[in-house]
Amino acid sequence: MVAGLIPLLRQIGREPISPAKWRFTETPESLVESWSESQRLEAATKAGDVVVATDRGGLAGVFAVAQAARAFSERRRVVVVAGESHLLEHLWVAGTLDGVEPAWEAAVDWEIALYRHAAALVTPAPLAASLLARFGLRSDVIVIDVAQPAVAGPAAGDGGPIWLPEPQSRRAQTGTILRALADLPADVVIHMNPDAESDRVWVGTTRDAVAAMASMLGSRVEARSRAPRRPSFVVLGDPFAVPGRQVAHLRDRGVPVIVPKDSVASALWPDSATWSGEDGLQSIISGWVAPGATVEVRPTLTAMLSSPGVEADPTRARSVSVGVPVFRDVRFLDDCVESIVGQTEPAGEIILIDDGSHSDLVDAALSDWEARVPQRIRVLRQPNRGVCVARNTMLEAMLGDAFVLVDADDALAPTFIEQTAGALRANPGLDAIATWTEFFGDYAGVEGKPPFDARVGRRENPIVSTGVLVDMSIRDRGIRFSPDLAFIYCEDWDFWAQIVAAGGKFGLVPDPLVRHRVHRDSGASRRTELAHRIGKARATTRLWRV
Repeated sequence: MVAGLIPLLRQIGREPISPAKWRFTETPESLVESWSESQRLEAATKAGDVVVATDRGGLAGVFAVAQAARAFSERRRVVVVAGESHLLEHLWVAGTLDGVEPAWEAAVDWEIALYRHAAALVTPAPLAASLLARFGLRSDVIVIDVAQPAVAGPAAGDGGPIWLPEPQSRRAQTGTILRALADLPADVVIHMNPDAESDRVWVGTTRDAVAAMASMLGSRVEARSRAPRRPSFVVLGDPFAVPGRQVAHLRDRGVPVIVPKDSVASALWPDSATWSGEDGLQSIISGWVAPGATVEVRPTLTAMLSSPGVEADPTRARSVSVGVPVFRDVRFLDDCVESIVGQTEPAGEIILIDDGSHSDLVDAALSDWEARVPQRIRVLRQPNRGVCVARNTMLEAMLGDAFVLVDADDALAPTFIEQTAGALRANPGLDAIATWTEFFGDYAGVEGKPPFDARVGRRENPIVSTGVLVDMSIRDRGIRFSPDLAFIYCEDWDFWAQIVAAGGKFGLVPDPLVRHRVHRDSGASRRTELAHRIGKARATTRLWRV
């Protein structure tokens, strides 16, 4: 059952489903909007429903990530129609995942998350499928057949002007088209849409960027908003746009329309001539070469929606080891350990380690917890070597098949292990599951962040503290906390970067299942800007090599 397009679902139940549980802070507006959309979709659908969504702005990103973290039988199936995203436009224009405009950054984060976590991706534009595969985002995009019947009509060349109907932009390849038309006879007139988008690469609009080319064509170029009555032919350059009504009307009257190769227009009108590059467009205009299109056969949509793709592994994270490092301060230890002991899915073991506190108060607190839960809590002690060595010591001693490390002043939501372990079992290709974070104490709010990957990790650390469920294979591969970073306070960022650099992948449960206490003695409160720069440099150096 198809729940419907997101724009339609946005009209359902405009009154709030329930009062907002969380107050987002330091969170981009696009993510808050995506989260709100996720809440509406959850209320409007049920497990097994199919939700069809656009990729624009990653609006369905949080919803898709949330579904992927569940068992297959509990998921809504998210089908994404690719072709409108900021990311595709950036890849088309820039040819890289990096260098995204700051205004687009957060939206692109969730467009990427949407591509990676959707049950299926479909597109009418083969170019979109090619770009997503080329940059390692998705290799199983289904190119859907939207072809319309061929139109019989006269060939080009009846003396009318050439029409370029799209706003001038890099995405529409305006400069490439003008260069291809430059060698036409001097009496050929070109009618060009006067609208121009901000060029984003050069100062000003694309019209300014191609001013020299337009000047060379001189009076042959006329700015016209409306279609000529009878153009010789129409040239389109935007690979992702659906052709407008005026263009479709002219095509129905027999006016030839030249379209970009592997574009939405080429899928709609497979009988049209397709071009790529100045030379290709020139050859079509000169000899009306119309190469036949080929479409790769891909898995059917029904098959993709009826299977999770990769079978879940119910044996993973069956015994979760939880480690808590302690150094001198035990004011919040009871809150921390109680949150671990009270998990809805119990931890297999809890290790408390004293990092050389030399404190009777610490000894008493640790001994008390060991006596209260003797079957699950173990206490380790070591000379003071810093939090990184303490964490590594716990990792070596752990007996479980997955682990999470919790600072002694933080706490876990009751369902942390249940939800993160479920996500790890449902996604055998993932090595770690992060969550969002609720801050409390001197600073309160929920910070929503995208999943950790090399691209995001080069910019920021989206994971607060160390509250991440990690498969024990990461430990067994030799990944450890860097001891010298213990006093720079970016050691967690570096640890996550090591996982990604080794080929590991992170999942995300978009709920605030880690509670991070903010107080004047916490590490983040004491960290200087220099320490942050050093720690970031260390962590991101690994990621730039990925």
